[in-house]
Amino acid sequence: MSILVLGVLCPLLASAPGPVRIDMTSMSIDAPTEPVVLGDTEEVVLHLHAEAPDGAPLAGTTPEVTASVGTIAAVDPAGPGRWTVRYRLPPQRHPHVAAITAYMVAERGPVVGFLALPLYGRGTLAVATKPNSKVTLYLGGKSFGPAAADAQGQAQVPIVAPPGPERAVAESVDEAGNQTTKSVALSVPPFNRVSLLAVDKVAAGDGTGLAQVLVFVVDKKGAPLFDAGDVELSADIGAFDERMPGIAPGVFRAIYRPGVVEKTEAHLTAKLASSSVSQAQTQVRVLSGSPANLALDLSRDVFNADDETPIEVRAAFTDRAGRPSDVDAVRLSVDLGRLTDYTRVGPGRVQAHWVLPRNIQRKRANLVARTTTGEELGGAFVKLEAGALARLRFDPPGKVLSDGQHTTALSVRAFDQAGNQVPAEGVRFASEGGEVVGESRDGLIMTAQFVPHRVSQIKNVAVTAKAGPVEARTAVQVLPPPRPVLTAALSLRTDWNYGSVFAAGPEASLLLRVPWVLDEALHVGVNLAYLPSVPLPVEHATGRQDVKFHQAFPFALEVAWRPLVLDDVVLHLGGGAGVTVGDLTVFAPNGIAGRFTYIAPGAHLSLGAAYRLGPGELEAQVRAGYYYAISPIAFGTPTGVSASVGYRLGF
Repeated sequence: MSILVLGVLCPLLASAPGPVRIDMTSMSIDAPTEPVVLGDTEEVVLHLHAEAPDGAPLAGTTPEVTASVGTIAAVDPAGPGRWTVRYRLPPQRHPHVAAITAYMVAERGPVVGFLALPLYGRGTLAVATKPNSKVTLYLGGKSFGPAAADAQGQAQVPIVAPPGPERAVAESVDEAGNQTTKSVALSVPPFNRVSLLAVDKVAAGDGTGLAQVLVFVVDKKGAPLFDAGDVELSADIGAFDERMPGIAPGVFRAIYRPGVVEKTEAHLTAKLASSSVSQAQTQVRVLSGSPANLALDLSRDVFNADDETPIEVRAAFTDRAGRPSDVDAVRLSVDLGRLTDYTRVGPGRVQAHWVLPRNIQRKRANLVARTTTGEELGGAFVKLEAGALARLRFDPPGKVLSDGQHTTALSVRAFDQAGNQVPAEGVRFASEGGEVVGESRDGLIMTAQFVPHRVSQIKNVAVTAKAGPVEARTAVQVLPPPRPVLTAALSLRTDWNYGSVFAAGPEASLLLRVPWVLDEALHVGVNLAYLPSVPLPVEHATGRQDVKFHQAFPFALEVAWRPLVLDDVVLHLGGGAGVTVGDLTVFAPNGIAGRFTYIAPGAHLSLGAAYRLGPGELEAQVRAGYYYAISPIAFGTPTGVSASVGYRLGF
């Protein structure tokens, strides 16, 4: 698969960007506090600082330090944003100036520091005067001497001369005390007062490239010049822009444009028209233009997870003029997998292997070509496909009752050999322990319902899924049909009859679980009790009556819902309707005993909880009921609240 990406996709040079701003304020070079005298020492230490406007140390590359004369022996870190520079003095002994430049690349762009370092010369100046006179020289605000003249009138005065002055003032005093003054030429040779720094080391040779060059100029005393009118620039290839603005004292920025040329090296020259010895040179590499066109060739545009062979990638980069571009100016990157064996195979051409993971999670993988400055040239993509079905996997099935009505869901997923999920096509289910019905495919998953055969005890039944030679097995836990379970509770019941009769006695509750209804939590049964009374006096309208004897037989049909709400806690919500039959003997005020038998229909509600204890349940319930006596009796009807605590046997 071949892809051609045209140069319009690369705006790197098409928009002809202007020069990058050069920071001349964040870096400084500290000069020695004492004058540097040639011959007195071989080396001096300079201190270099780089700080952001807020005072924070400036992060970037180690500065590149150069000197117009002499050599830079070392640049050593001295802390965040600080370095010490060891500068070795030149062998020349006449006074002149060393232009020290420091260059580094920070996050915001190039940063440049500049120091014009005066170099003093030590020598002896011969002064002609009267014999035996005393001679004193005045130079640069300092005096030297006095030195005595010989019999021929020659005085040798030792001096230390700064750069710049061309004459000194000699003051002579003869033996008679007469004083004379004259100007004496120092005969100091001229020195180079210009230096160059190529901020941009390379430039594109496709007609759009440019390089910034800094010109440093000082006067004869080493002070920075503020006018570049004396500076002449030339290049053996291309040309400079006419405008050369000043960006710092003694520093001017020139723009060099190589034009359309082949890959080469351009030599740039700066000189002063007024000084034949003031000349400096630097070099700029002229490369092919920045990559603007991209041709990509991939060995295939579809990657299958079963294929272990990497994809071959071949890329060719050309500039706007159609010439091979520098491959180092382009980076190939992928968002999935990795590129290996990246090799340059010719001018502007590279090849690599694209290794993709076989376990894929998406539909495509992208390859992108970008320049080193971040512009995107173009790219290609590869469609990702899963491999062939290699294995099946069941989702865990649920438990199922073997009553012929309940079913459990079966779901099977299919995967290739790398673990990618593929459509579960052609899957068939089978089981000797039941029937599989309703097979269908839901997206990538094959689903069905399993109806087990009836079992008498819990059993694990094997189910098989098969697609061609690929097979998977799972086990379904099959439960026997639920059986009715009789539970019984014995408890003590208490009852009040309007405060007239307090009754207490044993109570029995028999409940039968109803299968298949309300999650098997519905129970039905009977509730009955025998309640003998404790006789209490009764006030009646006709006079006081005393209860001699009373007993009652409550009987009710019960319905209860008993769900399991926690691991071992059963909730009881129930109620019943029934009748209470009572036997009552009462002494009237006349002393005659009367015996009554009454029937009281009514209903009750029950609320309780049970805690499972192994084979049984410890249970507590509260019942509230109302029973109305059909035949009126003296003390009312047997209605009240009862509480019971019992032990329920069985489940």
